[in-house]
Formats: sequence, structure tokens, C-alpha cells
Amino acid sequence: MSEKESFSPADGEITVVEDEKGLALFGDPHAIEVWLSANGIKSQPIGSAFNKAIHTAGVTTTEAMNLVEQSGRWVKLTKESAALAKATNATSGVARASNGQIIKHLKFSQIGGLFTPAGAAVLGSILAQKALEQSISEISEYLEVIDAKIDDLLQDQKDNVIAELFSLRHATEEAYIIREETGFVSSTTWSKVASCGADATKVQKYALQKIQGLAQKIQTAKTAADLKSSTDVLSSEIAGWLMALGNAVMIQDQLAVIELDRVLEESPEALERHREGLKLARNHRISEIESTLLELGSQLGPAWKTAQEMQFRNPIAVKRIFAGISAVDKDLDTFAQALELQENSWSESEVFGWKVAASAKATETIDGIRNVARKIPKVEVKLKQRDAE
Repeated sequence: MSEKESFSPADGEITVVEDEKGLALFGDPHAIEVWLSANGIKSQPIGSAFNKAIHTAGVTTTEAMNLVEQSGRWVKLTKESAALAKATNATSGVARASNGQIIKHLKFSQIGGLFTPAGAAVLGSILAQKALEQSISEISEYLEVIDAKIDDLLQDQKDNVIAELFSLRHATEEAYIIREETGFVSSTTWSKVASCGADATKVQKYALQKIQGLAQKIQTAKTAADLKSSTDVLSSEIAGWLMALGNAVMIQDQLAVIELDRVLEESPEALERHREGLKLARNHRISEIESTLLELGSQLGPAWKTAQEMQFRNPIAVKRIFAGISAVDKDLDTFAQALELQENSWSESEVFGWKVAASAKATETIDGIRNVARKIPKVEVKLKQRDAE
């Protein structure tokens, strides 16, 4: 940190409020910027909506009033930011950085002394919205990357449910943009998207059924031809159905952000309960997606093993099967990262243990071939002679 970037305790405190998804930082903007930059942590502004909402809900102390008047930044809770938060000694609530800056670290459950219940609910809602906005951004990046892989099913919109998906996405994106531009959700805006949540859920369930059907075909394939056919279909369609799921999740997240603003306007006393309800509903939707994809993944290992047993009789078909399974694995892994399924059980699962088994089998096969070659020295000599010629 350069001399120009250094600051003293007189420059003010940084207050950190942590919940399960992120960190909200309040204080002098320069102090926050330097502190985060020094630790390589990215952030985004909380925005003026928090200041407006918290004044509407009310606060109880001068300290809280000072807090909401200060610049606010939001940081996604990652290994790096969690380590930074831990370094501020959350157990005592107050810590001093290496340069003397005072950092007050509060768990979300500890802010009751600053705010009224309504004020705390608003802060919780804002933190939830920032986490959802981060998720929307990450899923959007995933959808942009996967767009080039979409098959005719999605490009031509032959499926009515998929066609409806694009209509839902357009409506929610429009409402989301209006909310960002105006800072609130009017009754007119809300009326345009109020029913989109149920429709997005229908799209998600439909896509999951399609993926379950693809997994079933892999499971029931007995011959090399059947396995190759089902693997070809799976590898060509999975990206499209994953995109449908990604869109459904993003639409629901956008609606949740909009919905929290709407509840604050109409029924602020119900805001905290509504936030908790939205969180539980999202966890349930993600759990359904994860369960279905884990089920699909569990079929890849047996399919790989079955293909290995057919390798010498059907080498060309088996090569296609291996390529298809690997492609599906890559698509599932990319999707899992975009939706952070690893935070649940994806990374700990043994679904893709077939990778290790396949590697071991390949080594075993190579060793077997070498052993056979050692037992047929004449063939080896002839090969060497031919090479020499």
C-alpha cells in the first residue's frame, strides 16, 4: 500500500455486516476501496435504494443513522472474502487493521441493537437482493457462453414450453431494467410479471423431466448401438435443457429481487418473512435441479463401464460413446459452477467416480497389452525390423 493510499483511524471506521451470502461494508468510500483493493476483493455498490428504504422503515440510534448515510459496498462471500472477514476478529466485533483502521464486524443477527425490526428487515432484504443480483450476473455469463451450443430445439423454438421461456425472459428482463432505472417497482410493472414465477417453475419442471428421460435411455441401453444412440442424443440435447434450467433460475431470481421491492412498498411488516420464504423456495428449486443432475451423472459411470466391455467388438461406436459422456460431463460441470451447486453436494459426490475408474482401466488395458506383447517376441522383432527398413 502506497503512502498516498494509507489512512489513519481519524479517517473513520469501516463497518462490516455479514450474512450467509455476502458482506455489506459501510464507511468512508476511499477507506473501503483501499481496504478491499489491498486484499484483492471485488465489490459492487449497494446503491441509494438502501438509504431510501432504511429511512422509510426507520432506525433507532444515531450510530445507525450515520451508518446508512455512509457509502456502502457489497462483497460476495467467497473463500477469500470470508478469510478477510475472519481476519477482522468477528468474535469481538471490533478489530484494527494493520494500518490502524478500525473495522467493526457484525453478524447479521447482531444488528438488532442498531435498527428497529423493520430496519433490520430492510437491510436483510437489501443483502438478499445483492446476492440474487450476483447470481443473475453469473448465470447470465454462463448463458452467453452456452448460447453457441444450443441445438435446433431451442434455436427454432419448436417446443411450446421453450418458446414460452423466451417470452418470460423478455418480460422479467424488462421489469428488472425498469426497476434498476426508477429505483422502485410500480403496480404497472408488477402486474406484467406477477404470474411469471409460476410459468418459470413449469419450464424448470419440464426441462427436468426431459433430462430424466435422457438419463433413463442411458440406463436402459444394452447394446453398443443403443448406448451410442442414447449418448449421441444426450450429448446433443443436454446443453439446451441446461440452458432452459439456467434461464428458469435467472428469471426466478430477477422476480425475487423485484418482489422484495414490491413487498417493501405494500407490506413492509411482512418483508422479513417474505425474504425467508423466497430463500426457502429458491433452495428447494436448486435442490430439485441438483438431484436430477446427480441422477443423470450417476448413469455416466455404468455407461462408461458398459462401453468398455464392448470396446474390442465395437471400437468405433465405443469411441463415440466415450466422447459423448465426456462432453456431457463437461456441460454438467460448467452448469454446476455457474449455479454454485458445489456449495451443496456436487463436489463431494462420487457421481463422477467413473473418471478415476476410466483412468485406472486405461492403465490396466495398456499394461495388459504390454504383457501380451512381451509374450510374443517374434511380432516385436518384426515390427522393429520394419521400422528399421
